[in-house]
Amino acid sequence: MSHEPTWKILFFVCGDASDRLAPGQGGVDLAPLLAQDGLPAGPAGATVLVQARLGLNQPALRLAQLPGEALASAVAAADAAGDSPAQRDDFIAWALRAYPTQHTLLILHDCPAEPTTVWSVAGPASAPQVSPLSEAGLGEMIDQFATRGLGSWLASLASSLAGRLNALRPAPQPTQPSTPKERPPMTDKRDWTILLYMAGDNGATFQSKYGKYSLMAEMTSAGEHDIAEIETVGTTDQMAVLAQFDTLAAKDQLAAKKGAAPGSTYRLEIHKGQAVEDNIVQVLPDVNTGDPAELAKFIVWGMNRCPARNTMLVLWNHGLGWKDDDIYAKVRGMSRSAAQGRKARGSNAAIFRSTAQSINRRASRTRSASSRAILCDDTSMDFLTNRELSQALRVAEFAADEADVAAVFNDKARLDQLMGWGNEGALRHLNIIGMDACLMAMIEVQYQVRQFADVMVASQELEPMRGWPYNAILADLAARPTMDARELATLIVDRYIESYTSDSRRLPDVTQSAIDLSRLGEAAAVIQPLANALGKEYKEDLFLEKAYRDARDKAQRDGYAFDDPEYIDLVSLLDAMLKGYRGDASASKAIEAAARLQDWLKSANSPIIRNATAGKFDGKAHGISIYVPRDQPSPLYEELDFKGAGWYGAVNKIYNA
Repeated sequence: MSHEPTWKILFFVCGDASDRLAPGQGGVDLAPLLAQDGLPAGPAGATVLVQARLGLNQPALRLAQLPGEALASAVAAADAAGDSPAQRDDFIAWALRAYPTQHTLLILHDCPAEPTTVWSVAGPASAPQVSPLSEAGLGEMIDQFATRGLGSWLASLASSLAGRLNALRPAPQPTQPSTPKERPPMTDKRDWTILLYMAGDNGATFQSKYGKYSLMAEMTSAGEHDIAEIETVGTTDQMAVLAQFDTLAAKDQLAAKKGAAPGSTYRLEIHKGQAVEDNIVQVLPDVNTGDPAELAKFIVWGMNRCPARNTMLVLWNHGLGWKDDDIYAKVRGMSRSAAQGRKARGSNAAIFRSTAQSINRRASRTRSASSRAILCDDTSMDFLTNRELSQALRVAEFAADEADVAAVFNDKARLDQLMGWGNEGALRHLNIIGMDACLMAMIEVQYQVRQFADVMVASQELEPMRGWPYNAILADLAARPTMDARELATLIVDRYIESYTSDSRRLPDVTQSAIDLSRLGEAAAVIQPLANALGKEYKEDLFLEKAYRDARDKAQRDGYAFDDPEYIDLVSLLDAMLKGYRGDASASKAIEAAARLQDWLKSANSPIIRNATAGKFDGKAHGISIYVPRDQPSPLYEELDFKGAGWYGAVNKIYNA
């Protein structure tokens, strides 16, 4: 994204604006009024955006003054005019989308209870964070509005703030970068950079008092297979493919070829026809893929090395939804080398987890080496929690380089401060987050990463061991590199399903979906009324209790629950509840809320961009799963960002009913 200009000033004039623009100028057209002083941008490079009515009972218009350009008279018509919070918020969202800058200042003039106030705006357009700003000297300049024309006043504001705007909000302080060992970034950006974070350090043999066993399947060989697929297309002039590949020492075939220690971690820039070892540009000591700092470092490294107009990050490993089990807990208690691993992290919620028994059960049942999980590291006995995933993605947005990443994670106060920021001013942005892993297409996971990318691609069900068909996906992208995030995400979904249905001898049960993350903030708001009503009415309405229980109990039998029976397709769950309710639907707020949620999921405003299935999930998996426990819900669910939707409270009340 572009970072020029640095600031934008939003000026929201409430009411009809007929007598508020300047003394004696009631009803004067805003465009010439603003143009009369030229509104220079000043050294701060500020963009000024205005929404106000042209006069009494007239529609509102939006105007823009861009740095170095003449005033644009009217750049857009507002959907509605007035002074309501909803209209103000629509103006803010429009400005954040249409005019990206590092920082945003909002001035509300003559609004109810806010005659003239100044606010700082942060966050994405879908969920901006607006907070009052107090800065010495601003009040005095605001007071001058009453005696000056709007054009000259805004020009004065932009010029006067030029030297102080950047002080209004702290910026990350990068550490001194080390001498780069790789080539400098390209001057001309590619269309796409693909980043694969490959956690291949799985399949270690642990020694316990019960004998030797492996927690999960070996993934290093699978990683080599996927890299070989990528090498059939590789990096082009308009598409770069970078990977970080952590290996299991016993399966590391690259160490001898690169003079590295077995089990090293390799960074690759993958080119067509080259051997894997020839694509390696950097060898790292064994990396703990469960450490959020390591994920953030890779993102920063990859996007600095090969900047592009669009970037996709693929998290590659085994995957088990949001659940919170520490998969290494038993290993730490039984293994002779347990002291080498991290201690158990108490109540931290693991966004990606399973147990050894579950993984081994799935491997046996699916007749594959294993199903995929995410960012588990056998050497370090570590994994990623949902909080750590958010931290990694946020730090990667703002850190100047890898050294800066390390500095942030070593400074808790700075990390906490950064986690409170929005996306405004980010140095980099992900367009797609892909989960080449099992069971990750859950609303809980999607909501967790909603701020950090435009689209997420993932599977509701288990993924076969061979995962995504990288050769087909990259061949299509190389042929048409100008496709946007939604187009590429749709392509991935389709190519994935095709790769498993092309062999008619065995039709697997597979799913894949692409989700518009910008709509996930809205999803929580739509689900909350259902959660609140369901929790309240469940004990009081026997028809509702039966409809919910029947829908939950039928999910596994009818094919809209997945390998984990507590992960249930949200659309199918709602369908079953609505069809199974035998009471007065108009008298049940829960049923009305379920119907509204269902309508939204099936509407043009749905977050589901593309969904595809094969096998038993045809017509039953719609792209989003939700946690529906049969037993006591895990309290660690409340550590998810999704806690704000109230779903945990509802299922907890149901369990204790």
